Amino acid sequence: MVDIEIIIRQTMYGIGIGMIFALVALGLSLTFGKMKIVNLAHMLFYALGAYLVFTTTTLAGSFLYGILLSVAICFILGMLSEQILKYLYGKTIEYTFIVTYAILLIGIDIIKSIWGVDYKAVASPKELSWAIPFLGIEFYRVFVIIFSVILYLLIILFMRYSMLGKIIVAFIDNDEHLQAMGINPRIATLLMFALGSALAGIGGSLHAPLYVTFPYMVGDMLLYAFATVVAGGIGSVTGTLVGGIILGLGYSYAGYIQPFLSPIVVFLMLFIILIVKPEGIFGTK
Repeated sequence: MVDIEIIIRQTMYGIGIGMIFALVALGLSLTFGKMKIVNLAHMLFYALGAYLVFTTTTLAGSFLYGILLSVAICFILGMLSEQILKYLYGKTIEYTFIVTYAILLIGIDIIKSIWGVDYKAVASPKELSWAIPFLGIEFYRVFVIIFSVILYLLIILFMRYSMLGKIIVAFIDNDEHLQAMGINPRIATLLMFALGSALAGIGGSLHAPLYVTFPYMVGDMLLYAFATVVAGGIGSVTGTLVGGIILGLGYSYAGYIQPFLSPIVVFLMLFIILIVKPEGIFGTK
C-alpha cells in the first residue's frame, strides 16, 4: 500500500533540491546559451554561498546575513569574472572548458586556504527548523521552495518589465538589434554573469543546511547543474526551472529507495528527455 505521507515528503524534498539545481544552473544556461562558454568556474559561487552562510551563522548567528552577503559578494565577483572570461568569447568549447576548469581548481584551493578542508555543518535557522505536523517535514525545506519560487518570479518580472532585464533578453535574442539601438552589449553580458553568479550563491546558501559544506562540494553540483541546463533547454529560464524540478523529484524518489540510485536516476531521466526532445524541454532547435 502506498504511504501518502512518504510521497508528500519525498515530493517536497525533490521540489526543494530541484529549485536549488535550477538556481545554480541558471547562470550556466544563460552564458552557454549565448556566449557558448562552458563556465565550470561558475560552481565556485555555489560553494562560496555555502561557506558565507557557514561563516555568518558561526560568527553572528544569522542565516539571513549569509544570504545577503552571498548575493552582494557573488554579484560583484560575477562581474569581475566576466572581465576575465571575456577573452574566451569566440573560442572553442574545448578551450573554454579547459580554462574554466583550471580557474575552478584554483578557486577550490583558495577556499581550502581560507576555510580549511574539514567538513562544515550548517544548522537550519531556529525559526525555520520546526517540523510540520503529521508530515515530519522540517519547515526549512518548505521555506526553500517558497523562497525559490518567489525569487524565480522576480527574475521573470525583471526580465520582462525592467529596462535592464529587457536589455538581457534583447541581447539573447539578437545582439545586433541591441547595438543598432545604441546600447553596448557589454552591459548585458556583465548583467548575465552577475545575476547568474548571485543566484548560484543563493543556491549554495540555501543548500548548506541540507548538505555538508566542504571544498569539493562543487563536484556533485556541477554534474546536476549541467544536467538541469541540458534537460530544460540551453538558454531558457523557464526550462531551467522545470528541468531542475523534474530531476530533483527523480533524485528524491530514488534516494528514498537507495541513496546511490539518486545520480543514476537523474542521468537516466536526462537520457530519456534527450531521446524524446534532443534540444531539451523548452529548448529550440
